[in-house]
Amino acid sequence: ESWGGDSFFYTAPAQETDRFAHEHREFLMVWAAGNEGDLGMFTIGSPATGKNMISVGAQYSTAASLELQNGDSHYFQIDRSDGDSFTLEGVWASGFGTVAEFNGKIVKGYPEDGCADLTNAVEISGNVAMLVRGTCVFTDKAKRAVAAGATALLIHDNSAGATVMMAGDDPSVTIPCMSVSMHDGSAIAGIIQGGAVATVVYETTGPDLWQEHLASFSAKGPTGDGRIKPEVVTVGADIWSARSHTPGPPGTCGGVPPAAGASVTDMGGTSMAAPIAAGGALLMRQYFTDGFYPSGKAVAADGFAPSGALLRAVVMNSARKLTGSHDTSGDGSNRWEELDSRLPNNQQGWGALRLETTLKLDPRTDLSATSMFVRDDEGSHAAPCLTTGASWTQSFEVRAGEELRVMLAWTDPPATLVADVIIVNDLDLRVFSAPEGKVRWGNRAGSKTTGGVEEENPDRLNNHESVTVHSPVAGVHTVTVVGHAVPEGPQCFAVVVTGDFAVLLPEQHGGDKCPEGCGEHGACDAG
Repeated sequence: ESWGGDSFFYTAPAQETDRFAHEHREFLMVWAAGNEGDLGMFTIGSPATGKNMISVGAQYSTAASLELQNGDSHYFQIDRSDGDSFTLEGVWASGFGTVAEFNGKIVKGYPEDGCADLTNAVEISGNVAMLVRGTCVFTDKAKRAVAAGATALLIHDNSAGATVMMAGDDPSVTIPCMSVSMHDGSAIAGIIQGGAVATVVYETTGPDLWQEHLASFSAKGPTGDGRIKPEVVTVGADIWSARSHTPGPPGTCGGVPPAAGASVTDMGGTSMAAPIAAGGALLMRQYFTDGFYPSGKAVAADGFAPSGALLRAVVMNSARKLTGSHDTSGDGSNRWEELDSRLPNNQQGWGALRLETTLKLDPRTDLSATSMFVRDDEGSHAAPCLTTGASWTQSFEVRAGEELRVMLAWTDPPATLVADVIIVNDLDLRVFSAPEGKVRWGNRAGSKTTGGVEEENPDRLNNHESVTVHSPVAGVHTVTVVGHAVPEGPQCFAVVVTGDFAVLLPEQHGGDKCPEGCGEHGACDAG
């Protein structure tokens, strides 16, 4: 669904989605998170505040898609001699200058506003000049940069806000002229003033890093009771879609932008991201119905219809961390900050969809998992449902190298609208690494205590829990799901495990043999 409200609380619509999912466990809901993320945290909008769904935030699309959307913009790279490169947006001047590729060292002009002859022309000559907006007209600044021998001109804004397009009328200015935001210009100036070199690289090199950024509008959690939202993110900015035949007769196509009557149009929002995630979830469902599990090849006899809980677990297990940043200005002024580095979090949830990474395929691809294990909440692959104090355990002989990922999901009963805590039946995910003698709890990346000892605690709010071991030590790892508090049980659940491992039999079911404190008081022997 691509509609919703602006309340971050558990409202009647959210409750209804949970009730429907609980009564129809085969059903999966995918909901747009909302588009108020530029206002900060607590911007997730009901009914995306429901439990038994995948709410979807948005990451940016490719830089090429953004440039197609706005022909006046170009996304280019700044290399710095003292650190990592970064990507920024520039807007071409209108009425003067040339739209053309340019590269080179950036030199600040003096005076900085370029409203008098530049005194450091020798340094500027053969390089890219950078001046500050204000005091005089843009064409005067550009002509002085030309006179100083600049190969191109960057002008950065003198106030916060969206990047301003320079305008003027002077065909004698033929060097590339581009404006950037105050934030980006100040960042470049800081590099230069610190004694380092900043260089324009017109075309970004390597992977398209623009997709690593969270869209500024993407709604963020937590919910009113503190649950993590959204569950995942996927591309939702500058998405190109078909549109009706305007102008022209029915059945005709109008080409691509900027052609008049183009038959595609661009849109952005989590309403664009949610359908992409839903389509991915549908492909996941087909993976199971066509019988790809457990062999990695389509075997009709192995096919089964997965529950909504299993689909949520598989989709969320595929998510990977965005490594970029997000605009925190709230007014479009391009004030960027790095994203939270620990997952899950209330910016990107469990991360950006990478569906192939959570599937076993034969033959294996570069991205697919070596091994995959699932337990559904119903059907032929179901694990026993849990009551308070009961547990389910499965051990794996894990080989070192490939990341070990475990995801638990369950379809929780709807809560009352006056509840302070919306979770009803609380299950715990625990992974014990025998070679390390270490217990890892679902959703807890660890926190340092005053004594410097890392502790993890069970999650008491969410019905999606994950454990990721980035570099597992070879040996036995035991996955346990515990019924911590199940007042409306028994509670069924779904689990997916991916990595490089062999499944050790048999599964175990019964009372929890490992109390919650075992991680603090010694090794936990699930046998």
